[in-house]
Amino acid sequence: MGIQESNIDIHFEKGMTMVLSEPEKSYKTGEEIAQISTETDNEHLLAKGYLLKAYSGFFLGLYKKSFELVNAAIPIFIHHNDLKNQAASYNTLGFIYNYFDDHEKRLEFNLKSLTIREQIKDHDGFIRSLNNTGDSLLCLKRNHEALTYFLKCLSFTESDSLELLCITHSNIAETYHRINNFDECNKHLNLSTEYAKQINNEDIIINNILIQGKVFNSQGKFIKTIELLQNVLASKYKKAKEDISDLHKIISIAYKGLHNYQKSLENINKHFALKNDLNKEIQKKDLKSTNDGRAWLF
Repeated sequence: MGIQESNIDIHFEKGMTMVLSEPEKSYKTGEEIAQISTETDNEHLLAKGYLLKAYSGFFLGLYKKSFELVNAAIPIFIHHNDLKNQAASYNTLGFIYNYFDDHEKRLEFNLKSLTIREQIKDHDGFIRSLNNTGDSLLCLKRNHEALTYFLKCLSFTESDSLELLCITHSNIAETYHRINNFDECNKHLNLSTEYAKQINNEDIIINNILIQGKVFNSQGKFIKTIELLQNVLASKYKKAKEDISDLHKIISIAYKGLHNYQKSLENINKHFALKNDLNKEIQKKDLKSTNDGRAWLF
């Protein structure tokens, strides 16, 4: 049974909340909403369809298409004074600019989203924007500013929001590592991993192990780095290609610290080989996004 005009908003909100778990389904919902909008000549509804397609499309790897869609949606939301979805659009642009590696632009739109969400008292959106803004600042190496946003995010996060807790504690740990406060780093790493295990979030668990490896390297504990990360490489954890690439880079640094330059070279070569594969995959996704872009407007 398809979407009915009377319950479109329900389907839209549901689609926005299940983007991470079911992006293909969310994208399809966005297509249906956009199609209904053309039949009813409803531009506000069209913008919702575009936003849902843009948000889910980002997680499907359709970055350029998502960029076009969200930029088409924003002026319509502004015209209709739809602040909630305007903020969601800015948040989506933040994700896209992160992919484009333009963290100044990402920060600009994260702050726009944050300001609106605070204004309309969107509690969940506000705390997530605090975390996103902190991450933008971290990428810009504005570490102490980033820490302020992460800690503020943590102060507003409910005790049952385990996903956000494990993410925020992990970000705080990374920040403390960068400013060489290893005691605080390890404290937050442990908390993050504890929460991540409760919800079986292997992505965060792997990320925390990467941070721990960097901490060991910073402390000159190179053998501990190698033992930790080699065990992870041999483990049954689900590891993205990017994670494996980073693991080899950190191991390479450890071997260099031990003056084992052959092993260091082997691992850095593995790192760059995986990076090259990732770049090829990204180019394929970008090409698909460009080719599909012919039909993105209904």
